[in-house]
Amino acid sequence: MKKQPFISVIIPTLNRKQVLAEALLSFNKVAYPRDRLELVLVSDGSTDGTDKMVTTIKKKLNYHFVFVKKARGGISAAKNAAIKKSRGQIIVSTDDDCLFESKWLQKLTAPFADPRIGSVGGPDRAIKKESILAKSIDFAFSSFIGSGGIHGRFLKVKLGNFYPVGCNMAFRRSLVKKIGYFDESLAPGEETDFNHRIEKAGFKIVLVREAFVWHRPRNSIKRFIPFAFKRGMARVEIVRRHRQYAELIYFLPAIMILVAACLLLLGFFFSIFWKLFVGLLMIYLLLIFSAGFSSALTYRHPLYFFSVPFLIFLQHALHGSGFLFAFIKLIEKK
Repeated sequence: MKKQPFISVIIPTLNRKQVLAEALLSFNKVAYPRDRLELVLVSDGSTDGTDKMVTTIKKKLNYHFVFVKKARGGISAAKNAAIKKSRGQIIVSTDDDCLFESKWLQKLTAPFADPRIGSVGGPDRAIKKESILAKSIDFAFSSFIGSGGIHGRFLKVKLGNFYPVGCNMAFRRSLVKKIGYFDESLAPGEETDFNHRIEKAGFKIVLVREAFVWHRPRNSIKRFIPFAFKRGMARVEIVRRHRQYAELIYFLPAIMILVAACLLLLGFFFSIFWKLFVGLLMIYLLLIFSAGFSSALTYRHPLYFFSVPFLIFLQHALHGSGFLFAFIKLIEKK
């Protein structure tokens, strides 16, 4: 019988000891041979007592556990430190606020039996006990209307290609020697850049829908706003580096903002443009409220009918404005 590949699961963390403890204990139930598995945790300068928590909880873990402490350098630097400390043939990246199903690793890493596969990802699902706001943010971010279906959730129809994200992503260790580590100047966007480099090296990227993790979505507008804006900014750099992989979904929010602004401006002089703006606005509202209706049915609560459309609009506005801001900055540099 062929031996299963040695897997290193890497987790970066920063000042989240409570959710991290749940994640580490949840990993106990992951079904994979313990002599072929390790978990490497990197504390990126945590000051909340993470070290003490790890010392206490370590004896409750049923897998090989490696703890690395480093000065704060950002999530990409923490991931790179974990990769350098790891031993696995397959490296699996996840987050410190995830919970895991027993068959997750087996499902996620099965495609590597094909030597043409370089990177594998799965969806993330909102933890059921999260607040209405957190689940609304998750639904808005993951829905077809919110992000074009590129996160591997809900519908199989999508406006762009799927690329694994840091909470649920596996790749071959051998590829790191070919393409390099995560770019420490990027965050967010480091995973997309990494996966594009995998594609350029001639390897395939696949989605395994059944290999999902439970994930805590951002649970406040205060956290959601900068993330969505920075995500839009990151798209500009991704497009600059990897133009051949640019897709309409990258540009769509910025295009929507520009079209709306032009129609409003022209509407002051020609009524036809005002009517066109109103017509397009009605279509847009219909689309985002259809997502609200779907979320209200999914979670069986009427508040989602209003919260999800608002958050989708906010996401589009922030993503688009972030993209335009970064694009203008790029033009100014030239």
